[in-house]
Amino acid sequence: MRVLRYHAGLFPTNYGYVAVLLDDPAYTAQGPDAESAERALSDLMSLAHKENPWMSPGDCQDFQSLVVPVELRPEYRIGNQVLPQEFYWEFRFPCAVGEVASGLRMCVVPWLGLQFYFEAERSLRELVGHYVQESLKGLSPALLLRHVCGEQLQIRRIRVKRPTRTQDKQKERWKDLESVAELAHSSGEKGYGREEALKALIKNLQAGLSVAIIGPASVGKTTLINEAARRSRNIWRTSAARLVAGMTYLGMWEERCERVISQLGQANGVLAVESLADLIRQGGSDPGGSLAAFLTPYIVDGQLQMVVEASASEWQACRRLLPGFADLFRVLPLEAMNDVQSGEVLAWVRTGLRIQLDLDETLLSLFRRFSPYEALPGSAVRFLRHLGRGPRAAELTRAKAISAFSQKSSIPEEFLLDEIALDPEELMARISARVIGQPEAQQAALRIITAFKAGLQDPGRPLGVLLLCGPTGVGKTELAKTLAEVLFSDEKRLIRLDMSEYAGTGAAERLLGSLYDKSPASWLRELRQKPFSVVLFDEVEKAHPEVFDVLLRAFDEGQLCDPWGRVTSLRTAVLLLTSNLGAEQQNALGLRQVQAGDYSQALRRFFRPELINRMDAVVPFRPLTPEVVRQVAGREIEQLQKRPGLQRRGIVLKPSEACLDYLARVGYDLRLGARPLQRLIERRLIPELTALLSRQAAPEHIIVEMDGDRFILTGF
Repeated sequence: MRVLRYHAGLFPTNYGYVAVLLDDPAYTAQGPDAESAERALSDLMSLAHKENPWMSPGDCQDFQSLVVPVELRPEYRIGNQVLPQEFYWEFRFPCAVGEVASGLRMCVVPWLGLQFYFEAERSLRELVGHYVQESLKGLSPALLLRHVCGEQLQIRRIRVKRPTRTQDKQKERWKDLESVAELAHSSGEKGYGREEALKALIKNLQAGLSVAIIGPASVGKTTLINEAARRSRNIWRTSAARLVAGMTYLGMWEERCERVISQLGQANGVLAVESLADLIRQGGSDPGGSLAAFLTPYIVDGQLQMVVEASASEWQACRRLLPGFADLFRVLPLEAMNDVQSGEVLAWVRTGLRIQLDLDETLLSLFRRFSPYEALPGSAVRFLRHLGRGPRAAELTRAKAISAFSQKSSIPEEFLLDEIALDPEELMARISARVIGQPEAQQAALRIITAFKAGLQDPGRPLGVLLLCGPTGVGKTELAKTLAEVLFSDEKRLIRLDMSEYAGTGAAERLLGSLYDKSPASWLRELRQKPFSVVLFDEVEKAHPEVFDVLLRAFDEGQLCDPWGRVTSLRTAVLLLTSNLGAEQQNALGLRQVQAGDYSQALRRFFRPELINRMDAVVPFRPLTPEVVRQVAGREIEQLQKRPGLQRRGIVLKPSEACLDYLARVGYDLRLGARPLQRLIERRLIPELTALLSRQAAPEHIIVEMDGDRFILTGF
């Protein structure tokens, strides 16, 4: 026999003593004296454990009793008319107050069976008054007098015996259920600031209804379910993937689900699923054969009660793909908290973590601006808890918090701190060193970066949308890499799409991900993993016209939605589109270069006006002049200098003037731009370097000279 210890409150009445379980005031017992009432409550809890073996004592420690005065105003009701009295009566209610593990406090008013959580001691009396007034609202003087109670309240620890053998048998009975789900209230998260939504959820669940909680990510849907489970219901949490995991043969997952539903019924439990969209995706090849479709008749017959989580877009997709399933749920919308409410939650979490520094406004500002997928306060709470880990959390500083956020998001600290100014001249020098000979492109990049630093970009759109037009090999891709490196500290934060792959019919579906693939397109998955990125739509004019409709939505709303309702945000990304339209034209003598004005004419003839008008700028790229190509050649040698083989040996390369002239002359092509330059270095210069380093001890300095069209490497 396992013995559990619960907290109980005992108080005298005209008929003896009443014992109330402080961990859950729904459990009460009565006896002629205090000891008898205590034994009756202990027996009641032992019986409850036989039926519900998952039950356990709450995490509230060391209850103390206090008396709180509350003023109540009696009312008379005649038909639909309410007649409040002119006088107030003061009642004194004994309460039990204890502290939970996270630092939050709990108050129980045993006489009325009320239980609530609070943070500050100064708010306790006000909260007791609020909940008592709500509980006794609308009562006449005669009915109010029935709630007169004494001020005596004894707090005891009662012993409850739970038979181990019975529990083991129950576990064996619920083997399938426990293999795919766990009790929701096992989580340590606490609900805060969601009392109205919590009451609505508990009320619907107690009425036997299935509930869909609709709200953005991190708004608190999971925490709300955990708190409802802790306070009232036996809720088992699972996911669609767990329900079908390991089920390889036809009919296997259906049999498992039937056993789980049966065991849930025996446990009088509710099944909570973390993603509604996954229920429709998992199981069969289409929504009609999915888990959701399989569970529908069980919900209709009352054999299964569920609570599911979904975003607004996922809910709309469910209504479109499987409307019969959506109609079975009572919708409970959960809106994001405002700044004041989010600040209160962060203050509560910070207090529980014993963090002395007030970081609330800093974190709210960062996540409000730089967290595209998650609502407040969930994302900021998780980040604060991460900062609070370890014994030295109390020494946390604002600078450390900013540094941690910079590492998390890959945004340099100078973009996060207003007190760090960006020097436009220094920034232009960084851009010009990489994007050579393209003044319009340099200015466009500078505008995006400075607007991002100042926080002046439209929060509902991407950070920037540029159409880069011009011949190939003149720096368009280099501009994308430069923006990724300056804005997000890594030029590899570049997602590149070859738009010629989206030329045929069905291109829009391939761009977003089809209904039958059950996952977003690969570039959307990458963007969801790295929301701070540069997305390059290369040669966009080759795409099918239906793709432009998708891009219009992306430019307007800063997000895209796949057929399953999953939203991918582009509001923290820079979108670059490249086009060769207008770069070359054919005449009787062959190819000729066109002037800058021809770019605009060619683009406006090809693209719809609404697409052009939604771009921040059309940026022309000029054909490279011999001097610019020479500078590009010098930069390619500098990039070669950074390769590990040369850096490890400490070797310095120095190209001669003849070498730069040769690279500029041979490595540039009117049709291909400077792209042949890289191939020339790889195929001609790299083999010479390899041979030199393998034959002899490498000199510290190597000069690259020319002998006709042959590279000559000598040490100096």
